This record gives sequence, C-alpha cells and structure tokens, in this order.
Amino acid sequence: MFKKILFLSLVILFGFSNAICLAKYSGGDGSESNPYRISNPYDMNDIGLHDEDWASHFVLTDDIDLAQFTGTQFNIIGEFVFLGHPDNKPFTGVFDGNGFTISNFNYQITDTDNIGLFSYVDGAEIKDLTLIDTNVNAGTGNIVGSLVGFLYYGNVTNCCVEGGHISGVNGVGGLVGRNRMVFVAIEENDTPYESVGINQITDSYTTNSVSGSSAVGGLVGCNDGTIKNCYAVGNVVGSSGAIGGMVGVNSFARVSNCYAAGDVVGDVNIGGLVGKNYATEISNCYATGSVTGSDNIGGLVGSSEYYWYLNWLSGITHCYAIGDVSGTTSVGGLLGYSDGTSYTKCFWDSDANPDINGIGNDTDPNVIGETTENMQKETTFTSVGWDFVGETINGPNDIWTINDGNDYPIHVWPLVNFVGWYEVDLKDYSFFARCWMDNMPCSSADLVNNGFIDLEDFAHFAGYWLLTSCGTCGGADLTGDGDVNNPDLLKFADCWLKTNCRQADLDFSGSIDNKDLAIFTKYWLIGLQ
Repeated sequence: MFKKILFLSLVILFGFSNAICLAKYSGGDGSESNPYRISNPYDMNDIGLHDEDWASHFVLTDDIDLAQFTGTQFNIIGEFVFLGHPDNKPFTGVFDGNGFTISNFNYQITDTDNIGLFSYVDGAEIKDLTLIDTNVNAGTGNIVGSLVGFLYYGNVTNCCVEGGHISGVNGVGGLVGRNRMVFVAIEENDTPYESVGINQITDSYTTNSVSGSSAVGGLVGCNDGTIKNCYAVGNVVGSSGAIGGMVGVNSFARVSNCYAAGDVVGDVNIGGLVGKNYATEISNCYATGSVTGSDNIGGLVGSSEYYWYLNWLSGITHCYAIGDVSGTTSVGGLLGYSDGTSYTKCFWDSDANPDINGIGNDTDPNVIGETTENMQKETTFTSVGWDFVGETINGPNDIWTINDGNDYPIHVWPLVNFVGWYEVDLKDYSFFARCWMDNMPCSSADLVNNGFIDLEDFAHFAGYWLLTSCGTCGGADLTGDGDVNNPDLLKFADCWLKTNCRQADLDFSGSIDNKDLAIFTKYWLIGLQ
C-alpha cells in the first residue's frame, strides 16, 4: 500500500513538473487574443531562442530587469544575413510593452551588425515600451540601436529610451539603427505623393547618448521612413560624417513635429537635428543643442540635397534652430550646405551665431536670422504662417505654443500630455484636476522640488524656523523678508499637500483656469496626431 501511494505521489509530482516545464513563457498562446505573457527576465531572454514564435503576439505583464545578462548572454531577437537571403529570420509579430519597462539591457560584441534588443524587424509592431539604462557597444559593428538594429519594415509607437549609451560604427541610433524605406508611390510627374509601406516611428523619445563614426543620430542612425512626434535630448558624437541630434542620414523621408536638444559633434555634414538630408521633407521641427564640426555644419541640418535622377527636392518648413554653431566651411545657423532644398519661413538665432555666413543667412527671406528677443515673440512666427494655439488664421492644428517674451516656441503635445507620452487620458486629467483654479502660490513652497508640498518640505522648513537675517533661508523665507516666522508658516500651511502646478499652466498666465481647460479639453482622449 505504501509503495502504491509513493508511486502515485511521484507520478503526480513529475506530471506537474513536466507541465510546468512545457509551459512557454508565463502563459498565453501567441495569438492576438491571447498573446504570450512576458513577466520576468527569463521569459524575455527566451524569446530569442524560439524563432518559431517571432511571428506571434507578445505582451509585457511586469517591469523587467535584464542586468544579469552581460556581454552577449542576452538572446537578441531576429537574425539578418543580407537582403533576400533565405536564412533571414526577422521578428514579424507584435510586441506590446503594455506601459512597462525593460531596464539594464547590456550587450557588448566586437564585429557584428544589426544589434539591438530586436536585431531585425520586418512587418512587425513594437509599442508602448520604455527602455531604461540601455548600454550597447557593438565595437566595429554597424546598424545599432537600443530597441531595434534594422527596422526593415514595421511600426514603432510610443517607445522610449531613458539613459544609457549606444555605440557602433555606421548607422547608430539611440532608438533604431536603420529605419529603412520599402516603397514610395510615385505620381506620373515623378514626384512622391504618398508614403506607402514606409516605416513609421511615432510618439517616441530618447535621452541616451550615442556615438559612432558615420550616420549617427540621437533617435535613428539612417532613416528612410517617417518620424513624427518624437524627440531626442542626448549628446551625439561621430568621428566622421552625417551626424545629427535626431537623425544621422535622412533619405526620402518625412520628419514632422520633432525636436532635438543634445549637443552634436562630428566632422562633415553635422546638424542639430539631421546631419545629411537627402530628398526629405522636414516640417515643424527645431533643434537647441550646439553643433561642432568642420564642413557643412548647420544648427538644424548639416547638408541638404536633392535626388538628381527624379529631381526630388528636399523641403524644410516652419523650423528653427538656436544652438551655437561652429565649423570651418559652409556653416549656417539653420543649414550649412544646400543643393536643391526649398524653405518655408524658417528661423535661426542670430545672437547665438553672430559671425557665420551659411546658406541664406543674409539673403533668403525664408531662412531668417532673428535676435533672441524676436525669436521669443509669438508674432515673429504667426506673422509668417506658423500655426499657434489661440489663432486660426494659420490653421486649426495648434502645433506650436510659446511663453511669450520669455522662451522659444515649443510643441503643444509635450506640454498637454502631463503624464506619459502618447495619449491625453485620465492620468493627465487627474493631474490637471489637482491644479484646477490654483494660482500657484505653492511653487515656491516646494522646497525639495519634488512636485508636492509634503513632509519633506516641512522638515526642510522646520530647519530654518525662527532664523533671522538668513537671506533666502534655503527657500523657507516664503514672504521674502529675510526671516522665517509665523507669516512664512501661514503661507506654507496654505500650500500644504498641494502640487506644484506650473506644468498645467498651458497658456503661461500664472494660474490654471478656463483658458487652460479649453486647451486641455481640445486633446481629451485622443492620441498624438
């Protein structure tokens, strides 16, 4: 009897054990309705071992830390030999980050191309994912990115990279190494009229630094597709040419509603937003970082050319640059070198670059050098057709806004989308509601600058209690009389547990009121357009 019970127990134990071993990932069957669930670093690493699943649907169900995988221990997803090769194995499915993060993706290799969390993507969608502290060193490898090495065809939406460093040789980007165009529809008069089958990178950003030799960009190294509603703020360094704050080489592409804020350093064809621009449309974009190089150096674009075979021109519309620009030959506040590029009312800061003589700096009425003072006035831009909040003459889209007289124009979307980076939803509404009708007496009481007036601020305030003639008293002198006493305590108490609401002051009036509500409501429950 004992032996039978023991045998039965072993059968049950090993039966369950085998069932557990046979379960793939943390559940799901890979279908659209029941995607594979990725809940831990082992699940994530396991995807790269199963190319039979690379056409499936995946969803993150928790934040994942990949710190335990170093060198080449992590199994990157996708395999690329060369175009048309029968052994190519791209990721063609859907990877839904579901708002979660993947941190500490560390990968180091010496001479292999197409390196990223996803090595090779073709016909796939990657969305709603944030990478934190990603460090990829591809050595002498080419086509390198944090998220994707080679994006042959597909969409990347609402994907972000925060911190870390990416390095390689050619085609190195903070998010994607190469974003490749597949097909462009052509009209009978040989001009492009519609982006059909072109890769889309939208609603995404990077804050990591990037380095390489050529075709190096803060977001994408080589871009042949569409980039919209994106930004890159990390520094970008290249030892050779085609280095840009957002894109290194931009060919047959469209870039709109984007900005770059990192400093850019290289040799030839260096730009604050794009290094080398080739038969590309750039609209409603700006760059703020310094740009340093030798030849063809521009605050926005290093060099911009046309496609001679079909005579496709590059076009730059309603863009500006304000960074310091330095170089030897063909240096411009907006554009260094131009061959077949049209412009529509673009600006560069002449106070930041008083001694340069780049394209159109003195003669072209569409490449306008303005003083810092004038570039911080709304009328400078609305008078030449820029679409701003609060005016309808230049269009209904409300692309730009400005803290008039105090700062340069910025895009409306990053301003209105308080929480996250994609939709104006209940999280944003909750933030706005906490600030409603607050005339912001509390911003100065946020003594530790964490966005709330709470116990940390109170502890800081208490440290200065009843001190006199202490200057600003570490910010605790809220009344400005040099002492920390009852009037300061009363003002602090009035702010107790309130948020710092400056972010919700959408019209920069000093209070959160009906005007701000009107701006916020315009975008309620819609994504980035």
